[in-house]
Amino acid sequence: MDLVFPSAFYFTYQPLNPHTQKLLGGPLHKLLEPEEADAIRKAGEIVRSINIRVEHAKEIKRREEKQREARLKARKALIDAEVRAAFRRPQATAEDAIRITTLAMALHQEKFILDFYDVPTMTSQYQERLQRALKEKALGGYVDYAHTDIVRGLSETLDYRQSGSPKADIAAALSLCESWKPKHRTAQEFLEFVHRQIAIEHSANVERLPVKKKPAGR
Repeated sequence: MDLVFPSAFYFTYQPLNPHTQKLLGGPLHKLLEPEEADAIRKAGEIVRSINIRVEHAKEIKRREEKQREARLKARKALIDAEVRAAFRRPQATAEDAIRITTLAMALHQEKFILDFYDVPTMTSQYQERLQRALKEKALGGYVDYAHTDIVRGLSETLDYRQSGSPKADIAAALSLCESWKPKHRTAQEFLEFVHRQIAIEHSANVERLPVKKKPAGR
């Protein structure tokens, strides 16, 4: 807690500074009664004592702030580690692409990630990313994009909420997602689009064995 004093209290009193000498040791001291001279000395001691206490309070506050920052930094590191452990980077497969998209939609609906976007904005961005990835034959880029959104968004949300243990918070988030159903038609339509597009891409990429040529003369 800060202690607030008038600005006059923040100078460092020196018992033998020129002003004190002038008052207590110069010609003017004859104008002072002994009680007045003693009061001046005591006033200086009081100001000096207050300055020391103020500096001490400031030092305590600085120390507490450093300790608080260290605790917050350690908690953030723990959250990041727990989130990365719970959400491993998926493979660039059709199944993982569908799974990571569904998880991102669920976490968004439950306000765990990207809560500054409404549903149409988020689905539009994801659809654009997916279409570009499929066109460029780079499904892994889309999967990484969704995974990064989940890890970063969940870490920031849990750090902001400052409640419970990170592991318990992550478990609660996953529990909500397990029984999740889209509340918005836009989200439902987007997930259907994802299933269709990835299924088409997956079937188009199925490798077919080349037909063996018959030996000559047979």
